Amino acid sequence: MEYIELNISVADSEQSEIVVALLSDYPFEAFDEAEGELRAYIQTAEWSQCQKWVESMLVEQGLRFAALEVEQQNWNAEWESSFDAVEVVGEALYNPSHGYARYLLPPVLVIILFQTLMLAVGMTDAMRPRLRMRPLRATAEVVGRVLMWCVVYGVFAVWMLGFVPRLFGLPHSADFASVAAVVLPFLIATTLLALSFARLFSDPEVVPIGMAFFSVGLVFLSGVSYPLSLLPEPWHTLRLVFPSSVATFAMVKVGSMGATAADCAGEIVALWIQCAVYGVVAVKVMTAPRTK
Repeated sequence: MEYIELNISVADSEQSEIVVALLSDYPFEAFDEAEGELRAYIQTAEWSQCQKWVESMLVEQGLRFAALEVEQQNWNAEWESSFDAVEVVGEALYNPSHGYARYLLPPVLVIILFQTLMLAVGMTDAMRPRLRMRPLRATAEVVGRVLMWCVVYGVFAVWMLGFVPRLFGLPHSADFASVAAVVLPFLIATTLLALSFARLFSDPEVVPIGMAFFSVGLVFLSGVSYPLSLLPEPWHTLRLVFPSSVATFAMVKVGSMGATAADCAGEIVALWIQCAVYGVVAVKVMTAPRTK
């Protein structure tokens, strides 16, 4: 498209604003203010239709002006030539190789810990005699089983979360204290949840079926395969029920992003609350009447 540049001499910025306001009634597309001058741009075809009225209006205002035909050129290139090029370099902070394993494996290790611990505790407890216990005996029973499973899976957790990432060359900048602050309440909460969950079944072979039913949902709620920001609001509350969902988020922060236990205080507190709630539930189900 061809353009006309209308150069108008103005005394000051106030007069320039008045002229712009007057010209806004006509199809001018752009204005450029310079010292003592206002430039207005309009397509040549449009200018031929309104030239007589514009010139008459400017003469009435006592303004000097000149209309020049603008040479056709690439205005974007002309505009960009007045700026220095900015080189943008993108660098991933926590996944420099952009590898899928670096993103996926750390949270998956936590989910594996959760599911295997749930299966082990659930199947073992489902085979035990269904006896009703007194509250004190039930509490001692729960504490004893939690200690036993935490010792066994503590070793497993050290292997899974400490050595496996290094074997695969994954970023692992966490210190032992931060990992322990997350893993300890995670193992306790998972064991207590498994003890409560196992009381729903009298046949140990049914426990894996029940776990398989919930497995896909737990992966989604952990935020590994689906962004948490896209989950409906009720699911954000539901994910706080499961230790794996909370611990996964915390371990990604600790293991891949170099966060400390203080940075994961919210997740750690949520895990300890789960321990308290599932501890009460586990004792309650052991003191309730049970069928053979």
